[in-house]
Amino acid sequence: MFKYKCNEDRALLEKHLVDIQSKQTEIEKKEKENAKELYALTKRDKDVLKDI
Repeated sequence: MFKYKCNEDRALLEKHLVDIQSKQTEIEKKEKENAKELYALTKRDKDVLKDI
């Protein structure tokens, strides 16, 4: 019984770990997208300032 419970707990912990890792990957992707978008906006602002 105890060993079965440990295996259940381990499986649940592993599932949570995978969930956390996938969320971290999503966050990193969004951060990269935001950085690219911010760079693009900054670049456009600099180009506009050059034209003035």
